[in-house]
Amino acid sequence: MFLESSWGDMANVQVENGFTQIANEILENMAKIKLSPTQYRILFVIWRYTYGFKRIEHKLSLSFLSEATGCDKRNIQRELTSLEDRKIIKQSVANGSCRTIAFVKDHDLWDSTIGESNKGSRSVVDSTIGKTNEGRVGESNKGTFGETDNQEIKNLNKNLNKNTRKRVYEETSIYFKLAKYLFERIQENNPNHKKPNFQNWSNDIRLMMEVDKRNEKDIKRLMQWVQQDDFEMINVSSPGKLRKRYDQLFLKSSKDKNFRTLSQVDPRDKEIAFQNWIIEGNDPDKFDWSD
Repeated sequence: MFLESSWGDMANVQVENGFTQIANEILENMAKIKLSPTQYRILFVIWRYTYGFKRIEHKLSLSFLSEATGCDKRNIQRELTSLEDRKIIKQSVANGSCRTIAFVKDHDLWDSTIGESNKGSRSVVDSTIGKTNEGRVGESNKGTFGETDNQEIKNLNKNLNKNTRKRVYEETSIYFKLAKYLFERIQENNPNHKKPNFQNWSNDIRLMMEVDKRNEKDIKRLMQWVQQDDFEMINVSSPGKLRKRYDQLFLKSSKDKNFRTLSQVDPRDKEIAFQNWIIEGNDPDKFDWSD
C-alpha cells in the first residue's frame, strides 16, 4: 500500500479546487479506442473547458490549444480534423472567429476502425505497443512508433515536471488584478499593512471565480464594502477570508443602505473582462469594448 506521506513534496490536488465531471462510460470507451498522444491531449483540454465549466461546447482557438497541450499548431489542426472525421468531436469555424468545439459523447458514433490496419496507417497499432523497457514511456521494444509519436512522447516526458509546478499568476491576469485591488483598498485604511503574497491571494480569487462561480464585479464590490465597514475591515483582510464568508458578507452588504458604491464604472473592469476573455481561449479581436 502506498502512503502519500512517503512521496515527499506533492502538488496540492484537491477536488475542492475544481474538478471536471465525466461519465464513466465515456472513460471506459475512450480506453478502447486508438488515438495519438496529441489527440488525447486535445481531448483533455476540450473536456476541461467544456465539461469543467458544465457546458457542452466552447470557443477554443488553435493558439490556445497549442499552448494548453504544448503541441505545434499545425499538429493541432491536423489532429482536430482527424478527430472530427472520426466523429469524436464536432467543430464549427466561422470567418473571423474562434472555432467552436464540442465533444461527441455518443460513443456509438465514433469511428473506431481507423488505425486497425498495420499497413500505411499513421496510428500506433503494433502488438508491441505498451511493452516498454524498464517502465520508461516511449521506449518500444521493436521501434513501432512513428517519428511524430516518438517526439510527442518525448515532449510528454519532458513536460511531466513542468506541468506539475505550482501555478504562477501573471500581473496582467484577472486574479492578480483583483488581489491588488483588495490590497489597495486595505492600504487606504492602513497604509502600513504588510504586503501579502499576491500569488496566494490570486489563487484564492481564482477559486472564488472558477469553483464558487462568483462574478468578478460582485467580488470587487464586496472587496470595496468590507473595507468601508468599520467591523468587517478588520475581520476580512484577505481573499481567503472573503471567500470563506462570501455569502454572509454579500447579504450583509446588500442591506447596508449607507454603502457608498462607485459613482462610475471603473475603467479596469473592462480590462479585467478582456483578460478573462483571452484566458477562456476567445479571439481578442472579437472582444466587445463597448459599455
